[in-house]
Amino acid sequence: MTGIRAEDFIGRAVAGVAFYVTLAVVGVGGVGAQDSGSSLPLFAPAELERSLRLPGMNDPIQRPMALHVDRRHGEIFVGDTGANRIVIFDRDGLYRYQFGCADHIGSPQGVVVDSEGHVFVLGTSRQGQRLVQFDFDGMYLDTIELAALDLPRIHGIACDEEDRLLLVGGDANVHVIGRDGRRVHRIDVATAVGDGDRDELLLGEPSVRDGELWIPVSNLGLVLAFDVESGDLLRSVGIRGNTPGQLNFPVAVDVTSHGIVAVLDKMRFAVVCYSTDGQFLGEFGGKGFRDGWFYHPSLLAVSDDDHVVVGQMLEGRIQLCRVPGYVRTRLVQASTTRQDEEDEEERVARGSDASGATLREP
Repeated sequence: MTGIRAEDFIGRAVAGVAFYVTLAVVGVGGVGAQDSGSSLPLFAPAELERSLRLPGMNDPIQRPMALHVDRRHGEIFVGDTGANRIVIFDRDGLYRYQFGCADHIGSPQGVVVDSEGHVFVLGTSRQGQRLVQFDFDGMYLDTIELAALDLPRIHGIACDEEDRLLLVGGDANVHVIGRDGRRVHRIDVATAVGDGDRDELLLGEPSVRDGELWIPVSNLGLVLAFDVESGDLLRSVGIRGNTPGQLNFPVAVDVTSHGIVAVLDKMRFAVVCYSTDGQFLGEFGGKGFRDGWFYHPSLLAVSDDDHVVVGQMLEGRIQLCRVPGYVRTRLVQASTTRQDEEDEEERVARGSDASGATLREP
């Protein structure tokens, strides 16, 4: 772990948000705000594509506590604690099948899928927490007893491109274990943020994209990115607050292949979107009890580059929502600006001005 701390990144995060502080409130149900330098909105209600439900009226999702999207096949996995099962939907949110977990765990608390289609379910048993491995059809394959690895209580799970499992522990560490169930190393989040009391540090649901671990630090209003291999802190996204572009209590994060960092803020009832370098792109959501609205949401996963899945306990609601166009537009603008800045830096480094003329010392 390097000596870089999260506070070293705060200045950049503040600059990324400060541009958007001028708000213009408009009518209910429409765009909520615009930034001071653009006609693009800052936030809007969620664009609901579909509420994920089982066929019929008598078999609802009861207590969703785990959510994962298999990026290779686009299928959506929901861990339903109330019925002790894993429910699978296709990329459009249509029900496919389900399998039960009662023979192996007391309740599913996390779920991920590896590159071979094996489903790993985090759950409880009389012996303590365990990871149970199923094949893609829900047939039992193996069990990893976490107590045997001398791990703290685990409350979050992710899987990287090398099929290593990343387990978020109550000790403010992310423990990396191999496919054989052996510990590889750990990523010390508390040391990275410089927090002296790791017992009070609250970490949210993680995700991995392109070798980078993204994890919310809920009580600090931050999302951190680490290199999975080295454990080094790479960057920080977000600052704590209650206005657009800020994070009150981030609980889950995922990243699209185009570089939109989608952060679920439980207390602001919103999905807040950033570029990977921390620039605020916009947000969507809002507090409500009907389809298309969120009430203390706790689960989030990117379905594809245009959609995210958001889950909450209330009424077992799982919703497939479209990423707003203004978020994607701002990402393109940010990428263009960043490329222009890099080109200018390269010209300066070569000792040439914008016209290509060589600069001479006076």
